[in-house]
Amino acid sequence: MKNRTELRKRYLRDDLQIRVGGIAANLARVHSFSDHPRHSDIVENLLAESKFFIEWTAPDTEGPLQHALVELQLQLARWQYRWSDIWTDLKQRTNVAQDAQIWSQRLLEMSDLLDSEEDIRSEYDFSGGVRGKNHQAFRDGYTTTIYHADDTTIVEEFKPEEDMVRLEPDVLEFFSDSESVNNALRGLIASLSRQTKTPEDIE
Repeated sequence: MKNRTELRKRYLRDDLQIRVGGIAANLARVHSFSDHPRHSDIVENLLAESKFFIEWTAPDTEGPLQHALVELQLQLARWQYRWSDIWTDLKQRTNVAQDAQIWSQRLLEMSDLLDSEEDIRSEYDFSGGVRGKNHQAFRDGYTTTIYHADDTTIVEEFKPEEDMVRLEPDVLEFFSDSESVNNALRGLIASLSRQTKTPEDIE
């Protein structure tokens, strides 16, 4: 496929350290975009692209890094095989996001990008980054452009659902899915209702 050949050619222009860092960056995006059910196509494309990057990079590596890339390639294949089931299940989707983040950090450490700031290109410079600056935009709705290897693009607009309630991270870690949240709140409602009843109501 011509466009895939061009993508491969562009990708292989970078040295090995930057290429491994690119795979890590893709996995970090998988972690970020797994926060909403409507991001399925974006994450699926990131997984597919990462598999190509690994295929083109692994032959140039050796030892622990090569073993890690082979292990990651198998993991990505397992995710792809069960993708429709994974994505519709919040717990499984959350597990994939967490695993992707762990893999991203692991590859960054193995690539030495974290320890060799003088070798990092300007596009990898995060010194001017502002934590959470897009937080409100994500809550209000946003537009995402997906770029494919054949030079086509898909623009998707994401708007928050009217009945969507976002849980903060410290709350989310105690609930695996919507059902567990609803059950906890129903118990709280029942408890509050009992507390506000007067003796006449009980009789």
